[in-house]
Amino acid sequence: MSNNNQGMIERLARVERKNRQLGKGLGIALIVLCSLAFMAMSDAQTEKVLKVKGIAIVDEAGETVAYFGVDKEGVTSLSFLEKDGFRQELSNRGIGIYSENHTIGIGFSDAGFGIGVYDKNNVGRVALGGSLTREVYGVAVSDKNDKRRVALGQGSDEVFGFSVMDAEGKPHYSVPENFDLSKK
Repeated sequence: MSNNNQGMIERLARVERKNRQLGKGLGIALIVLCSLAFMAMSDAQTEKVLKVKGIAIVDEAGETVAYFGVDKEGVTSLSFLEKDGFRQELSNRGIGIYSENHTIGIGFSDAGFGIGVYDKNNVGRVALGGSLTREVYGVAVSDKNDKRRVALGQGSDEVFGFSVMDAEGKPHYSVPENFDLSKK
């Protein structure tokens, strides 16, 4: 078996392991939340409310392996952390898989939605999605300076096209000629 195939098999095994861990973590979080809800309902006469900023699950060494909570911006998330820096996160804004050098995210907001791959500086390098505010949908590839360089999609004028951008992110070559999916 070639080294390339062996590498793909090893990566697939790691992804499968992480998916099993994600499933276990979601199960644990669901049990904890249901238990808290049941305890709150069973003590209805005293009407106690449990308020916490977050719930951390730690391993035998005391290291956080899972966390459920709300950040400063009000984003509620469930995160699974590994010692190698790999993190999986499910939030009210989307799903993220984070490693030391890249992030894969599926997200949404009131302005748009998409699937993206980000580098270690959180710069979107490849994106598939749309802007609800500009009514623009497509696939785009950006450079390390977060300047869109290639785009294929539907512009706000409902015209489909292809565009290659210069180093500033401005259209250099487009079909049709006035097609523009550059970042505004």
